Amino acid sequence: MLTTLSKAIDSIDLAGIDDWRVKENIIATFYAQLVGSYFGQDVLSIRGQAYDDILWVALGWIEAIKFVRTHADLHYPKIKSGGVSERSNLREVIESMPWQGYNWFSSFAHRSRIFWNLATHGWETKFCNGGMVWNPRLNPYKNAITNELWVAASISMYEHFPGDNFTAPWLNSAAFPGNDPAHLEAAMRGYKWLIDVNMTNSLGLFVDGYHIDSTKPGNTNCDLRDEMVYTYNQGVLLTGQRGLCYLYGMDLAEEVSWKNSAMLVAPAPRTARLSRASSSITSQHSVVLLNF
Repeated sequence: MLTTLSKAIDSIDLAGIDDWRVKENIIATFYAQLVGSYFGQDVLSIRGQAYDDILWVALGWIEAIKFVRTHADLHYPKIKSGGVSERSNLREVIESMPWQGYNWFSSFAHRSRIFWNLATHGWETKFCNGGMVWNPRLNPYKNAITNELWVAASISMYEHFPGDNFTAPWLNSAAFPGNDPAHLEAAMRGYKWLIDVNMTNSLGLFVDGYHIDSTKPGNTNCDLRDEMVYTYNQGVLLTGQRGLCYLYGMDLAEEVSWKNSAMLVAPAPRTARLSRASSSITSQHSVVLLNF
């Protein structure tokens, strides 16, 4: 919402008030609430919850990072390579100062990285030949929302994560770079699995997910499908699809259908295309496969 508001704020008529201070105060009010939620978030509790809860955190703070960049680029001077120290007078220093919202940029980046890394433990190949498990403390369940969030969060990390310079004595390297090929590989692999596992019904709607039939000795297949349909399962994947399309021009747009004025995602098997795209990406970026 904040990103949309920032883009539209100049064109919004506030009862005839055309004062930048009023409009900036609106942005600052909502941004202060966002920063407050950062400190109020019960991160210790969420670490022990299901992987979809963990991924919502990672994706949410990446969205906050996107807002900060968008608002700063639209309404404030871009940060110069030399910073404000090269300015010769106070006016130039003030005019070249970045938006104050950048003060929380590193904190948002750190939390998104931490929770994405926590989510990597949810990917496993023992059951269903891959995919994210919903909750490691329950019987295996590979559901749509967790895997859609995995794709969306992974491609968003690749596109928007600015890096994390968190330092700690037990780390060999303090740098966690942006545009990490591991994020891209995770998104590609997760999307391919979601397409291949047959998670949609005859209407092209995503069902809730797959259980494993434990009455069959040694069974590891996704063979008990929960046919329940929920609205959120039809929209979350669009973030992942858009990111993959934007980066590599993959023809995923054909897989989005419009029915009854609602956006319904109906993936068709495109294993060959994804395999070719994955090979191309590996060649271009020297992708190191994630070792889950």
